[in-house]
Amino acid sequence: LDLAGMNSATVTVFSATEPAGQKVVLRPPAANSISFTGAIATPTSAATPQTGRLRIAHGNWIRVEYFDASEHVTNIANAVADLIPPVITNLSVTNQFGQTLITWTTDEQANSVVRFNTNATLSPAMTNSFRTTSHEMELRNLVAGQRYYYVLTATDPAGNTATNSKGGAPYEFVAPESAAVLLVDAYVPTEFGETFIPVSTYTSPLDQI
Repeated sequence: LDLAGMNSATVTVFSATEPAGQKVVLRPPAANSISFTGAIATPTSAATPQTGRLRIAHGNWIRVEYFDASEHVTNIANAVADLIPPVITNLSVTNQFGQTLITWTTDEQANSVVRFNTNATLSPAMTNSFRTTSHEMELRNLVAGQRYYYVLTATDPAGNTATNSKGGAPYEFVAPESAAVLLVDAYVPTEFGETFIPVSTYTSPLDQI
């Protein structure tokens, strides 16, 4: 609160590659704001240190320090430089009750996107923003017997994105026909006369199959 009305605040940013650090001036986004934001470029070259540019390498520790004059303490925040995109492996396409299920894994937490179409434009996309290492995406409303093309992308929390394709060409599959499923209602009422059978009683065993 003691910074309310101030037009700037200064922090020092350090890295394992540049332990001497760099000063960064933060600015409030609006008048009388008590929140200050700023940024600094992070080149990966081993060039001579430059003002306003903090040199880093993959795996570097990064530390930001701010001296709070009113409390007479130095507040510290830490991060690790991540410059490598996730590695996509174990790609698989299966037929799940007439639906196409695409699964794959990444070597680090990442979100997932599948872009697909019947031609190379790959305009439709399905996105899962939840970050995980085990991914799956079910493509619905496909035309049975139609050939589809697709590519996968995965982005880690640092914003590094990997694209998985066949040397730059999309993967492909033929949309399957929906298999016939026979459901037999062989339930009998209980001694209490209860006859309601939840749908999950049927769908759970089918999912296990």
